Amino acid sequence: MKTRALALLAGLALPVLALGCQVTVTNGEDCGEMPAVDLQCGYGLECVDGEWVSAPQGDALCEVCPESLPADGDACSSIGMQCEYYGYQGECGEESTPIYTECTDSGWVSYWTRCQPEPVCPDTLPAAGSDCSGWDEAYWCNYEVACDELAMVGMHCDFATDPPLWVVDSGSPTCGLTCDMFADRESCATNAACQWLEPGCAGEDQIAITAGCFPVNDCLATGACGEQQICAELVYDPCFEQPCDACGATTYQCVDVEVGGGGGA
Repeated sequence: MKTRALALLAGLALPVLALGCQVTVTNGEDCGEMPAVDLQCGYGLECVDGEWVSAPQGDALCEVCPESLPADGDACSSIGMQCEYYGYQGECGEESTPIYTECTDSGWVSYWTRCQPEPVCPDTLPAAGSDCSGWDEAYWCNYEVACDELAMVGMHCDFATDPPLWVVDSGSPTCGLTCDMFADRESCATNAACQWLEPGCAGEDQIAITAGCFPVNDCLATGACGEQQICAELVYDPCFEQPCDACGATTYQCVDVEVGGGGGA
């Protein structure tokens, strides 16, 4: 009887092992030591009348790797299962070897070396916060600025906004840059001479500031406005992200004559 049981076990194991599966083996009182098998097709071995027999354990289907590379998001059921494919052409024309895919909760996901096109940048330093539509490959754009000595400022086109805007790279030197070159609160805070201001509650004869990065020293004291600009009184919110209840305060900032508002010079 024992010899016949081992022969039955061998017949069960070989074709299933060829599929690379694993099984849960259940033991019985009279079937002896649990067989050393490593299967994973949703089948188990049960002890029935003193013999090991094959029995389904849940899903009786064993998923194997698709013959060809599945598309990302294609349905799969064996979460965590990984497959490997060769001979597929990468995004840059090269042969990518290999491509790995994994079965996840959201379907198949593939991994391989992606092609990143060469950056394409404007010849001159763009104004931070200005529209960068059309510069689809604008990253790692570096420009010389005048500090105590020449320094490099990094810029990139940020597509998180609509329209996309030019943004100064984090960690770039702030010398040689005017406050209006910083398009967000975080980058504005890297320059001690600049401050981020939000509009406050303006009266009928007042103008609310446009949110942006402005000089700490207002233009009424410095007289530093450029051509086609005026030094205007604007209302800002002094309690923006601060524990106070004031609704508005005034500051004098340079604004473009043409638009009547905007960032400081």
